[in-house]
Amino acid sequence: MELHLKFNIKPVPWSRPRLAKSGHFFTKKEDAIYRRSLQYLCKEQYQGGAFCDAVKIKIEFVMKRPKTVTRKNMTIKPDLSNLIKNVEDALFCSDSYLLVDDAKIIGIEATKSYGDSDYINLFVLSV
Repeated sequence: MELHLKFNIKPVPWSRPRLAKSGHFFTKKEDAIYRRSLQYLCKEQYQGGAFCDAVKIKIEFVMKRPKTVTRKNMTIKPDLSNLIKNVEDALFCSDSYLLVDDAKIIGIEATKSYGDSDYINLFVLSV
């Protein structure tokens, strides 16, 4: 089974948890809002059950080209690995509809590029 989801949302990289003066760790509020937004968009588009077998995923991150950037390839921040981590945290966790355990992911293909608008294409293929 193959699943394709398109999220019309600006890709945001994962950021490390911060240490408060009191000694506990916390996640930035913006990161939590972004992850909840991705989960909501996923639930809108996919009503099937969670994938139980091994899967391969392909993620395309498309970001609106800034006016000052003229280069063809996107070799600036955000890092591709941090973009992937944020999508994994939002969509492949215990309370997700897609995949209960991200250990079931056996392959990842990801790209980042410039486009006319911000969006994320996600393809999930059960193996």
